[in-house]
Amino acid sequence: MKHYQSMVDALIDLKVRGFTLDFNLANGTLHNISKIIILNPKDFQIVELYRFEGDSDPGDNSILYAISSEKYKSKGVFVNAYGVYSNDISDELLKKLNTPSSVERKVEGVGKRRKVKVKGYKKLINN
Repeated sequence: MKHYQSMVDALIDLKVRGFTLDFNLANGTLHNISKIIILNPKDFQIVELYRFEGDSDPGDNSILYAISSEKYKSKGVFVNAYGVYSNDISDELLKKLNTPSSVERKVEGVGKRRKVKVKGYKKLINN
């Protein structure tokens, strides 16, 4: 994984690398309107994640998830504020988005790693 200076840089690079769909949270699942895809937690893997912090406002903090679905043969992104605060999220989806092993298995032993604290967990992110 790479280190990005901004979320815009990350989104552009991920799109170039094939993460072309935009997912949103609805009814406890991730949705893509253009392809009419509804992802339950068992339908996707978190391939990469990046944490971005605002310079002065903690409210500007967000997490960018790069996700892949074998079931739908698709890749895309999901952007969320730190912590999932929506009442519209299922316990299963919340656990998936906050489970370190989802990403650590993908990056273990690849390149240089740095620890990033996300919602109380330390994620291993490659630079």
